[in-house]
Amino acid sequence: MALIKCPECKKEISEEATQCIHCGCPIENETKHYCKECGTEILETDETCKKCGCSLKKANKKNTFLGIIYILLGLVSIIWGLQLNYYGDYSKEEKYGGDAYTGIQNASSTTANNVNELGDMLCLSFKGILIVMGGTIILYGVSTISNKEGN
Repeated sequence: MALIKCPECKKEISEEATQCIHCGCPIENETKHYCKECGTEILETDETCKKCGCSLKKANKKNTFLGIIYILLGLVSIIWGLQLNYYGDYSKEEKYGGDAYTGIQNASSTTANNVNELGDMLCLSFKGILIVMGGTIILYGVSTISNKEGN
């Protein structure tokens, strides 16, 4: 706590005093603000420190809340992606006899196998998208939280 001189009686008083303890003179306190990083005196309206350039934004509870929501959504996306599986039931490349009827069966079997392989591939792709999207959402949530208070 620093001491200042009373403008009336010139005696030392606390800088936080609202009036002089010696003469009763009212003291107009100009609340000074300082950068948390470098200690430079700053104006209340400044958004960044003129000396070190750090952000001087005030804590924002909304940012913290949104950041937590983003992190939870990201976790849900990752868990969903890890649990996602395709359960197509098929037998690979069954071949039947050599007449016309079995030729149709062979074509049908090949088509069914192709459709099931496509299902496997789409499931794997969607799984990867969910995991990457979840990680991105988590990173965004963390950056939203860390952007409060100029961190």
